Amino acid sequence: DGFSVNDAKATDNYNTYGVLYNWPAALKGCPAGWHLPSDAEWTQLENYLADNGHNYDGTTGGGINKIAKSLASTSGWNSYSETGSVGNTDYPAYRNKSGFTALPGGYRYYGGTFSSIGSIDNWWSSMESSTNSAWLRYLYYNDSGVVRTRDAKESGFSVRCVRDNNLFAVTTGQVTNITATTATFSANVASDDESSMADKSGLASPGTGRCSIRSDKFTPGFCSSTASILRNEVMVVRGVLK
Repeated sequence: DGFSVNDAKATDNYNTYGVLYNWPAALKGCPAGWHLPSDAEWTQLENYLADNGHNYDGTTGGGINKIAKSLASTSGWNSYSETGSVGNTDYPAYRNKSGFTALPGGYRYYGGTFSSIGSIDNWWSSMESSTNSAWLRYLYYNDSGVVRTRDAKESGFSVRCVRDNNLFAVTTGQVTNITATTATFSANVASDDESSMADKSGLASPGTGRCSIRSDKFTPGFCSSTASILRNEVMVVRGVLK
């Protein structure tokens, strides 16, 4: 309670849980090069975790149903006896397995009341559900899954930011020096700064479909098929700007 930012920053809650944002503030809360995740990006994370070994019981798939334990911090949550729930210390190998370290910082009700530290962690998405509400995700101490719901934009919830994914297209030229495992090609990059990013050379590995553009501006992207490389066709690959 109160109106002093300095006083708020001196509290234990601030130092442990950080800031709660209403939805308009959350849209502007991420630093340059980062953004508030969309509803679809939250779903992408959930499905990835469920499909890649983060269900608390070792099963695969199921989306949101069993991944909460993998997202939650290993301390700070209220205790609960339900199997696989965030508040249960069972399945220790899966506790915060993802490294997400969700902290139960509670929330601010849109009327101004603060509540539920130790029980819940909520995160906004950038997607509206109506003029007055937006979609979010939360973990609850007595549940084994992530909950997707919506709430008033005036409510105060936590924020997680996603790094911007600046995709670019690379059109390759003639492929030369073809061996059983590699091929060399020139490449033109379609971007906002083509003058500094054009005509980069690259090395393709047809066996794996991976490409490395020989420039410190790129991380590896994916090439097209081996057959296309060996026919010396022009290809398009995708990567991520650093």
